[in-house]
Amino acid sequence: MAYFPNGTAGDLFQIRQCFRCKNYRDKGDGRGPGCGIWDAHLLFAYVATGEQRLVLDTLIPMDDADVVAGDCTMFVNDHDTLPLPGVE
Repeated sequence: MAYFPNGTAGDLFQIRQCFRCKNYRDKGDGRGPGCGIWDAHLLFAYVATGEQRLVLDTLIPMDDADVVAGDCTMFVNDHDTLPLPGVE
């Protein structure tokens, strides 16, 4: 499951993945911005056990060295979702 040692690491992951993903919801439909996968990691990363942890591990796995969060497995690149200056 994804581990972010500080808020900056989490913010950078969101800029690199979440904000550029077609699954990110910020469509003005009243649900507000965000992603269910990101929300699940924020809510359950420190309390997940067994199958819950397996699900989180599958959605945002750690890299091979188990140091940095890898790419979200549900990421679908969509540059038009939320344009950010300087982010390609």
